[in-house]
Amino acid sequence: MPKHKKKKNLYQLQKIAKAHNKNEFFRKLQFVLNDAGCKHVYEMMPAKMLEAMYILRYQPLKVTAAEGQSVNPNMLKEIKSLISGAQKKMILPLVTGSSVNISLETFYTIVLSIKSFMNATDEDEFPNLKEIKQELAVLINDEETEELAYKMQSQLIEIMGIALSNLNSQLYWGKQGIKIIDKSDINVNVYNNLEIYCITPEKINIVIEGKSRPAIRAGFPFAETGIHWFTVKPSSLGIQNAFSELPLDVYIQSHALQRLYERIDCIRESIIYTCLFNSLVIIKAQKDTNGNILIEFRIDEKKVGYFRADIINGIIVIRTFLFILNTSTPEGEKLKEITGLSKRDEKYLSIDKLSSFMTSDIRNNKEIKKIFVNAGCSGLFEIDESLISKSSNIKEHSPAMMLFQYLGLNKITKGL
Repeated sequence: MPKHKKKKNLYQLQKIAKAHNKNEFFRKLQFVLNDAGCKHVYEMMPAKMLEAMYILRYQPLKVTAAEGQSVNPNMLKEIKSLISGAQKKMILPLVTGSSVNISLETFYTIVLSIKSFMNATDEDEFPNLKEIKQELAVLINDEETEELAYKMQSQLIEIMGIALSNLNSQLYWGKQGIKIIDKSDINVNVYNNLEIYCITPEKINIVIEGKSRPAIRAGFPFAETGIHWFTVKPSSLGIQNAFSELPLDVYIQSHALQRLYERIDCIRESIIYTCLFNSLVIIKAQKDTNGNILIEFRIDEKKVGYFRADIINGIIVIRTFLFILNTSTPEGEKLKEITGLSKRDEKYLSIDKLSSFMTSDIRNNKEIKKIFVNAGCSGLFEIDESLISKSSNIKEHSPAMMLFQYLGLNKITKGL
């Protein structure tokens, strides 16, 4: 009978994993030194020095909840997976001006290990250390690349926070740093550490037209610094009085967020959220024919709709989102003047959302396109197609021919 191999116990598996990690560190160290033009330096390093460098190395990203923060463990795992995966794909020069590129992960685990060890170790602690430091001077003293790596990781953390945040539930942001854990006199773990913070936006009830309606404090996450809570001066909304320069907090109704994502239906929610931030930081506002405040919503500085807002009890409340062709907007009124289309017509023709202009034949139909351009909606055709979400499941359709048939060519031409 064939002999069955004895299964390795947990201790043996851990020992194998530790040996693999150690060999992998030295392999990557040799590659970095070779790419830096210092292949011979590795051969100059005594075994005890290599062992010390391994013990004091910068270990892969560690993601933890910041002190006092209650973050779902599954969320921490997702964040680590997102950041670690992106670190492997993002590249930067090995040293300033070098044509050799390395991953952000390699910089934080190998290059920082070299820089930290060389800067913290006295030259008389190991043989050849003085000569080794001289050979690696360009790498050790390169602060510019280290600053670049920090900025790249900050941007990565910020994108993560935006992607995972939701005004209806929680906002996330992170702060990077170095964490040192002393396990024993001869075992010190140095981590590239990411602390995660989360906060639930304040929710209040506001009486509007005699009914109590919920509203959420509007904010946006930034890496390192936390949440930027939106404030807007009434003067930027065209209001002039004794208090018009006093910034007011901004709240948004869930209904407005729902309408925003429904109408801007082919763009990733994280991009929409970023555009919300840009639109509320650089305000462009006007009033409709009924005196309602309309705040432009822009994607890449192209106007695609409006937030309808009111000032109620000393705060600004965003009540709803209107797609640019909504009959209550200036552009919607102009379109109706040109074509006679009503709100019901727009819904029937499926031209009440962004996907109708980014994934349909309207974009390439000169006659039909001209109608919308003359109505003031040229921005609908100027948005970069790369912003379309691959997961939006929006199918291409053909409203242009429907418009021809619905309106009649002579009626279209008359409005132009």
